[in-house]
Formats: sequence, C-alpha cells, structure tokens
Amino acid sequence: MSDRVGFVAGLMMGTLVGVGLGILLAPRAGQETREQLKGKAQVVGERLKTTAAAMGGRMRENAAEITSKMKQTIDQDDLLNRLGRNG
Repeated sequence: MSDRVGFVAGLMMGTLVGVGLGILLAPRAGQETREQLKGKAQVVGERLKTTAAAMGGRMRENAAEITSKMKQTIDQDDLLNRLGRNG
C-alpha cells in the first residue's frame, strides 16, 4: 500500500514540475502565464483533494476491516482460553 502512495506522490510531483516548467518556458506574456498557472494550480488542487478523499475513505475501510478481524481473533482466543481452562 505504501508503494502505491509513494508512486502516486511521485507522479503528482513529476506532473507539477513538468507543467510548471512547460508553462514557464512557453513564449507567452507574463499575465497570460500567470493566469494559466493559476488555472492549472486550481485543477491540480482539486485533483489532490479528490485523491486525498478517496485514499482517506479506503484507509477508513481498511482500518474498520482490520479492527473487525482483530476483534474476531481476540474473541476466538478468549473462547479457546476458556475451553482450555474448563477442559
């Protein structure tokens, strides 16, 4: 899971750097460049929010699943311990 997070973070950073360099090196007027940068930054910001929300949802789901499995394991261990004492 952490490999995916690292990959996504690297992909986003590479995209940002590439877009920034492309815009800065393009032959446009300063005002046009600033407006384009602002637009791109807004798009990237929205994508980051969406990605973060999706990852947060997945993390909550995984945490709930892990908690459920841990409770089940603890309950099974408790039952086995009781049977061992009584048997």
